[in-house]
Amino acid sequence: MKHLYALIISIIICSLSACGDKESLSNEETISQEPIVIETGSFSGITANQVTLLATVKSLNKENILDAGFMVTKIDANGKKSAEKNYSIGKNAQIGETSLLVKPSENFEQRISYTYYFYIKTNNAFYKGAERSFTLNNIAFNSQPKKYAYGKETITVTGNFEGLDSDYRLKASGAFDLFDIPYVKSEDKKSLYFEIGPSLNLNRGTEIEISLVRKGENPNVYQQKVLAIEFLPKLDPLAKKRYYPSDIILMSSTNLGTLHENDRRIKILINDLVLPFSSFIILSDHKTLKGTSFRIGYCNAKDTVYFKEPLELVPATEMDASMAQTTIHPSGEFSLESRNMALFFPEMEMTLGGKPITGGYDYRTYLLSMAASQVPSGEQELIIKSRFYTYKYPQKIKVQELAWTTLDRSGGFWGETVTAQGNFISGKPYIVFDQDGKSIGEGIAQNNQLKFHITNWFDQVKAIKLGYPKSYNEYVIIDKTLNFTSKGFTFDNFYPKRGMSGDILTIEGKGIAYASKFMLGDQNLRPVIINNNKVTFSIPKINGTGKVRINYYMNEKLYQSDDYFELY
Repeated sequence: MKHLYALIISIIICSLSACGDKESLSNEETISQEPIVIETGSFSGITANQVTLLATVKSLNKENILDAGFMVTKIDANGKKSAEKNYSIGKNAQIGETSLLVKPSENFEQRISYTYYFYIKTNNAFYKGAERSFTLNNIAFNSQPKKYAYGKETITVTGNFEGLDSDYRLKASGAFDLFDIPYVKSEDKKSLYFEIGPSLNLNRGTEIEISLVRKGENPNVYQQKVLAIEFLPKLDPLAKKRYYPSDIILMSSTNLGTLHENDRRIKILINDLVLPFSSFIILSDHKTLKGTSFRIGYCNAKDTVYFKEPLELVPATEMDASMAQTTIHPSGEFSLESRNMALFFPEMEMTLGGKPITGGYDYRTYLLSMAASQVPSGEQELIIKSRFYTYKYPQKIKVQELAWTTLDRSGGFWGETVTAQGNFISGKPYIVFDQDGKSIGEGIAQNNQLKFHITNWFDQVKAIKLGYPKSYNEYVIIDKTLNFTSKGFTFDNFYPKRGMSGDILTIEGKGIAYASKFMLGDQNLRPVIINNNKVTFSIPKINGTGKVRINYYMNEKLYQSDDYFELY
């Protein structure tokens, strides 16, 4: 419990110190907004006739600022304080760090302490920062610009260090802790050397301020600024040198530990593209990137660095791609098989003979299906392109018009096979159409032949045409027409002529298997199709005996056998 009370008291003291004291002015009106928050900073560049005082304005409100600046008081050897001297910066106090070069009317005296604090005076209040001190003690640091570093470094500062002795220490602030920094003073007392590096407390980019303070004393009382240093992240070289456009490319920085997304201290460079830091990048996500080689690097407040080795895309020549058939018909469908095409072409466009063609890749079948519309006959180059690749299929694609010549018969019964001769492409599907352009059959070509079956769809057919698929539910139909007569079906025989439940009944006839329904009298039969010309049944249990006809439906028309079947 005592520790809890101590923690609460510490928080209250820190809050009061950060906000500064607020002194009421006469006739002060009650205000509702939050108070102004200011902080007195360190000092630097002290000589006998000048010193730079630092402060920070952390927040402002709507109060009207009348004046701001520093108050300086001299404390002599007997501890007597002089009257405060005001060094104003005017009314234009703004949020952020501010500094003022103070040049006193009388030179600063050696080893005499001077106190100072930052203030803001408004129409409602006087805001006063914590009081600090400086001393002219033969310790002066030459002005140092802000330093950026990537890791542990040896720092050299110059100035006058004749008065620097064991009563002083260097400290680093800005991290979550305070720690002393060992240093070495040169023999001529004009240079100071010390080492400093990042720690786990600095991963979020906290700027460190190196200051000289007095030992055994609150460092906020006497704090002579030496320099500011910020440790910057840098990107590690890529784990690999070759990637695919949609690969997740991990980006890391190990010199300061794990970086957070969108860390503002560092940017990723891809060629001339500048990106916020992210733990990974995907090249295909960035529409301006093109080509197969990319300079990768980073930039920060100090450097712009590109890695020596560029990032290279895996060459498109390593894509496995094959076509079962390189001959196609105009506007016909064709496909290319590739199991790794998606790695190379997350997006693509295709041309055949310089003409754009449509298509799409199926990740399940690994097929790139295409349709060669408006492509002239002849041998044509198939090219697949993206922002990253231009891939040319090694073989040319032969485009030829479909030309078919003869049929091996001009008619036939349902179930019989017809063979057409022509320049059919082996393995490709072809469609059979009637004289009105209605699809009535299909077949797969082999060896310049197309075989297809006459089916019940050929009923009423007088002529046929041939064609091939163009796209889903669309076809190219060749103008050539040959007369063709469908002879339909026959009911030739059934046996036995008499029987009982459980007996096997067989029916024979050309195309008889195309019947949609069989009945023995008014009882449905379940056919077992032997072939197009033969079906069998198991006679179901039927009450009664007598003679019945065999009924069957063809294209929704009812037919009956001439002879009767006798049940007993």
